[in-house]
Amino acid sequence: MRRDPSGSSLTSQCLNDFAVLVRFLTDAANGDSARVGSSGEIALPSLEQRRRTPRLPLRVPCKLQLPDRAVSAELVDISREGFGVQCIRAWTERQSLTIVFEDGRRMRAVVVRASRDRAGLRLETPLAANDPLFVRARSH
Repeated sequence: MRRDPSGSSLTSQCLNDFAVLVRFLTDAANGDSARVGSSGEIALPSLEQRRRTPRLPLRVPCKLQLPDRAVSAELVDISREGFGVQCIRAWTERQSLTIVFEDGRRMRAVVVRASRDRAGLRLETPLAANDPLFVRARSH
């Protein structure tokens, strides 16, 4: 059985997530609207982190250099393998781009998930465990 970095089994995590989702769906099927906002948006329950490299919250301004333009963005979370960014939609899934930080540092990435104002980026080269971005995230 594969284990995550904390040592707990992934099967145990899946069972916990399963129980949370069953409870959520049962409540919804029974007409419970506690998780429905005034505009009709649904607040999904939180599930356990299963990434091999967990994400850490971090707010860092940056620019996304696309083939035809650069757009301002903000990193909202980081992991060794990628970033979550927030900005006006400027990308498509599987699009390559360059992340440019205020200090001039540049990183190549691919959009792996895109929504209206957020994107998940997978880095071409994973970050080192002692990368300054991790140092900064852990100090917050």
